[in-house]
Amino acid sequence: MTLILTRAFYRSIIQVSDRAITVESQPYDLLSNKALICLLPDALIAISYTGLAYINTLPTDQWIAQAISGVSYNTPSKPSALAIGDLGTKIRIGPMLQSLKDKFNSTISNLGNRERRTWETYPFVIVIDGWQWNSKGHHRPVLYRLVKQPGSIKIGITMRPRNWYVDRRLKVIMTPHGHLDDSELNQLLSDVFGVPPPVALSRMADAIQFVSSRSSLVGPHSVAIWLPPPTRRYAEVHYIPGTRDPEQIPVAYSPWVIGPGYVHAPSEITGDYSDQIGNLQIKFVHPFRSTGGGSVDGQKRKGPP
Repeated sequence: MTLILTRAFYRSIIQVSDRAITVESQPYDLLSNKALICLLPDALIAISYTGLAYINTLPTDQWIAQAISGVSYNTPSKPSALAIGDLGTKIRIGPMLQSLKDKFNSTISNLGNRERRTWETYPFVIVIDGWQWNSKGHHRPVLYRLVKQPGSIKIGITMRPRNWYVDRRLKVIMTPHGHLDDSELNQLLSDVFGVPPPVALSRMADAIQFVSSRSSLVGPHSVAIWLPPPTRRYAEVHYIPGTRDPEQIPVAYSPWVIGPGYVHAPSEITGDYSDQIGNLQIKFVHPFRSTGGGSVDGQKRKGPP
């Protein structure tokens, strides 16, 4: 059950999520990707999910990426790092969310009885945080959620009030609820208030590591996505491992990056690396400095148990 923390402010959006998949409350894959960055014609968003880890044998994040982009892979267990061409993000955020919801509901309705019972029993949330703009280029921060409640089959779309940001208050949103109590969440809000985004995302990752130390459902490794306002044409991805020993995890892990005509699958990265999608630059920040150059290789995905 992934823990997703969102720091929402009118000047920046940060989403941090852990990477662990558990089976019957036991670790199954501590390094699985669960995050995506999507550049749409009218939005730049970070996406992560908490809940069912596989859909029809695919990792759920990969199912989401394929549903959004239209890309498919001959070897699903190791998607090629880069795909370009007639794929990617072609529709605006509203129709994209509706299409994703419809595809989920259609897919779930066709699952076998056992899989449907599992889906019905547990909650499931897709967290979508980022920026949306209109035809005049005026942008605003947005917080969407695709939510399935326990005991239900269907997933629906919710969003924070349209003008939640106008009072310039900073929000910290925890998904799902319960991993931090009220006092701990208030302390985190204080810790990330009034500090630069790189400091804030590091403290959010520390909170995830703290939760992982007492809960087998949350992993110690996390990915942080920082989205400044779209006028900056810039974003950062920070891989934050649950260790300070570079020998234990010598590579950094990236999320999906999806844009018009472009899909970058989760990858293992060494050294400095950045993506360029149209006028958007995405910098991947490696936790350990490499002295021998850099490389990018598609991450091998672990299949369902």
